[in-house]
Amino acid sequence: MSEILVNTIKKADGTGGLTVPTGTGTVATTNGITMVDQFRLTANKGNGVDLGSSGEVEQTDETTSGTIGTGMTHSSGIFSFPSTGIYLVLVEANFLAQASDGTVQISIQVTTNNSSFTEYALAEAGNTGSDSASQSGSAQLVLDITDTANQKIKFRTSSLTGSSVVRGDTDRNETTFTFIRLGDT
Repeated sequence: MSEILVNTIKKADGTGGLTVPTGTGTVATTNGITMVDQFRLTANKGNGVDLGSSGEVEQTDETTSGTIGTGMTHSSGIFSFPSTGIYLVLVEANFLAQASDGTVQISIQVTTNNSSFTEYALAEAGNTGSDSASQSGSAQLVLDITDTANQKIKFRTSSLTGSSVVRGDTDRNETTFTFIRLGDT
């Protein structure tokens, strides 16, 4: 049996391809995660607020913070995706729940028409005690973004009574919003 030697493997349509190095080495590909971005809430917020609508969301900025690719953009609390694809969206929320505030929440809301938003996921905690308590909640969502002009996301607080707040800080992560592009749509 004779050996077949190739140094370029073409795509199914005959264009482009994967070039195999001569000798020893590795083949570089563009598979895998191509975008990771993280934001944080920079100030405490109460009930019924679209987080980031007043500028209190920033991209994490410690010297060891990392991103991959072109990140998310946000304006007035609405986050836009940089490209189509399958995305994992994570919310890690830190709440200060006042006494007997049994439910504190942040919802992940999605629009498919760049206008009306629908709640898709909920980070929730609560306090049934007689003193205020630090609580945490998380939510995650996998989205198939096929139209970056119309499919967007925002985060909204709800069910916080009295002086209960979702915590934010400009110097460290208290409440975070993480976006990871997992692959093509």
